[in-house]
Parts: sequence; C-alpha cells; structure tokens
Amino acid sequence: MSAAAAAPVYGLCKPTVKVAALNSMIPRRPSYHGLNPKEPKMPSLKHNNSNNRVSDVLRLLDSMHFPIPTDMYASLLKECTDSKDIVGGADLHAHINNNLSTSGITRRLRLANRLLLMYASCGHLDSARQLFEKMTSRDSVSWLIMITSHVDQNFPEEALRLFNQMIMETSVQHQDLKLSVPSVLKACVNTGHFGLGKQVHGLVLKLGHTEGDLIMCSSLIDFYGKFRCLDGSQRVFDQVIPSRGDTVTWTSMMAAYCKQGHFDMVIELFKKMGRAGVKKNSFTISTVLRACGRLSRGAEDCESNDDRGMCGKQVHANAIKLGVVESDIYVQCSLVDMYGKCGLIKESRMAFNWITGSSERNDVCWSAMLNTYMQHGSYKEAIKLLYLMNSVGIELPESVLNSLRVACAGI
Repeated sequence: MSAAAAAPVYGLCKPTVKVAALNSMIPRRPSYHGLNPKEPKMPSLKHNNSNNRVSDVLRLLDSMHFPIPTDMYASLLKECTDSKDIVGGADLHAHINNNLSTSGITRRLRLANRLLLMYASCGHLDSARQLFEKMTSRDSVSWLIMITSHVDQNFPEEALRLFNQMIMETSVQHQDLKLSVPSVLKACVNTGHFGLGKQVHGLVLKLGHTEGDLIMCSSLIDFYGKFRCLDGSQRVFDQVIPSRGDTVTWTSMMAAYCKQGHFDMVIELFKKMGRAGVKKNSFTISTVLRACGRLSRGAEDCESNDDRGMCGKQVHANAIKLGVVESDIYVQCSLVDMYGKCGLIKESRMAFNWITGSSERNDVCWSAMLNTYMQHGSYKEAIKLLYLMNSVGIELPESVLNSLRVACAGI
C-alpha cells in the first residue's frame, strides 16, 4: 500500500490535493514596499568594523595572489550575516562572482545559499530575490531561506507564492516539506487562509506524513489552534500519542485548548504529560498557570481562597522543581497573574517581589499586579503601585487610568 493510501483521513482536510487547487488559492505577488510600512530601511553605506575586516582580508589575499577557498568565503559571509553587515556582504558577493566563475555547481550552490541568508538577515529581500531568480540550481535550503525570511519579515503572501512556486518547479520530497511547512502554516495564519492551510496538510499526508515527525505535528496543532479548530488540533495530537510526543507538541495542544477557554482540558493534559514522562518547559508552565488562574476566577463557590488557588500552587511547586521560576520572567509574570485571578493578593505581591529589580519587570508584570489590586478593590495599593511605576518610567494606557479614576472616586 502506498504512503498516500495509508495516511489517515482527517475530518478537516483531504489526504490528496491537486497543485492547481493550491495555485488558485495563492494570492498574487504583492509589492514589497506597499504591504509593510515597517519594512526596514536600506542601511547607510558606511563601513563598520566588520566591513573593514572583510575588505582587509580580501585585499590581503588578492595582493598575495592566493586563491580564496569556498570555506573562507562561507566564514566571511557568516560574519557579515551575524553582524547585519550588508556592505561587506555585497563586497563579498562581487568578489565571489569575479573569482569563482568556474567552480563546481555544488560549491556555488552552498555559497549562493549563504548569500541568500545574508541578504535576508539584513532585511534586503529585494536583493535576495534578485539573487534567487538568477540561481541556476536551487535546493531545499534555498527555498527554505526565501520562504522563512518572507514570513519573518511580514510578507506572508509572498511566502505562500514562493511555496507554490517550489511545488510547481521542483519534484517535492518529504524532507523539503518538513523544512518549509512550519513557516508556510504560519503564513496561512497571518493571512487568514484556513482553507489553504488544510490543503497544505493534505499535501503533507499525500507525500507520506509520518507519526514520528514531531516538528510537523506541532506546527499543525498550532495552526489549527490559531484558527480555533480544536478538532483538527486534537486529531493531529492523537496521532502523536503513540510515540509520546515531545514538549512542544504537548504544549501546543495545551495552548490550543487555553485559547478557546477549555481550561480544565489544559490541566488534564498537563497531568497526562507528567504521567507520560514528557519534559516540561517554561512555556508549558506559563500556559497551565494561565488556565489555573482562569478556572479559579470562575470558582466563586469554593469554600476558601486556599481551595481556589490549590491548582496553581501545585503547578508553582512543579515549576520550582523544574528550576524555571527564578530564571524565566514569563513564568514569574504568570505567577503574579494566576495568584491575582485566584484572589490571593498577598501571594501575587510576593511573586511580584520575587522579580529582582524593577528593570527586569516588564509591562505585563506591572499590569498583572495592578489589575490584581483593581479587581479586588485594593485601590489604595493600586495608587501606590502607580507611583512606583511612574518612578521607573512605566506608562499605562489611558483606558486603565480612567478605570482607576472611576473606581477611586468613591474613596
């Protein structure tokens, strides 16, 4: 039986897909500068330290008439990529064209991919695109760089168009999809193309989606979760269960349930995750703490605050054992918010004070503490916190200040 025939049929997508169907759903290629007003501006052509070093190395080797090996070009390109040095990278590009015209296609392809990554990392997608279109040979890495960089720089429509072009022009293998599908699904979320994302899922199944591909499954779970399609997330997750999955897979499933308000399911999954022996990370803890806070907030008929905060306290203890409380600011902020939602103001303030130094407290932490005071009528403490926030330069939205003014009017 073929891989396509053996693939499971999901209720939300078909295991087979026609390329023409994908092509009809891809948006037309947009103008780069018309879509994103926040497109990074072209850097001024000033020679920084990195560029001076690159130029010095090239001049030295040229003066000695030494042929420059491809490995050295690759190392210099990596330096330009890391330092976002577009000028040095462009100089290297010109030097490569002048000196490696007779090199083998494999060596040139590796360098071309390095150049693509350099231009994309520097925010020069137009230059990357020009180079990409001139490349006589492309591999999965070439397509991955182009697709991912367009998604990361807020050009999801162009990323989808590139994905369709890859399918049309190449003999797509499972490995190629494995590399590009996470970015493609993210582009579908950013453009609101739920149907296109299901078509991509169908294409994955057709080419032989395997149960052990946890990266692919995590991306699909997150995709369906972002579109509030829990049935799709759950079906993908159930496919992973036989292999126990990994941290990202379980956490993605919990985040999908949390997004739709199924907080009891988040906690149940957290317990199952522990029983399955899957390692938890800081994002896992933050997600389940949010669920604990929302559940306790609705449990107004509990006999005591201790009962209402018990779930969160247990997760807090688990987080301490994992060692993520002292090192992760998001877990710390989640603790402030969770205890506040549970009505445990003292514990919320203690968690807030654990965040050493006001400079390490981000806006989320301050807002969580302030909302805790306001929700439980501790307006004097809220005002004191406002003065403290003002002293460290934290500004609140006018809507929050207006709410506090109205609440304090009767004091």
